[in-house]
Amino acid sequence: MKAARAGLERAQAAVQFERSWRIPDLTVRGGLRNNRELLEAGLAPVGLDAFADVGIEIPIFNRNQGNILAALEEVSFAEQEVRRPEMLIRARFVAWFTRYETAQRMVEAYRKEVIPREE
Repeated sequence: MKAARAGLERAQAAVQFERSWRIPDLTVRGGLRNNRELLEAGLAPVGLDAFADVGIEIPIFNRNQGNILAALEEVSFAEQEVRRPEMLIRARFVAWFTRYETAQRMVEAYRKEVIPREE
């Protein structure tokens, strides 16, 4: 049952993750690079260049709906997986309890009918 509940929590976390992907991605890049382009004066290379790039990807038409729905279906499946062991335990209990009640009725019948007739 713990494994099933852990699966449910994982599926719920996946839904939250997929919903977070609707937020635009910000890409930032920067660093140093060696520029070997030759300058006209003296034909010496430029040397080190610093660079910085900033970009953003805006999802205009892609709202990640397919992945969100798939994650929600995983949550539904995980919820059923949590209930499945509970239902198996209940089914086993019902079978054993039915046997117990039948045995108890037989004991009462013997006590009330069979034993008094034999005495």
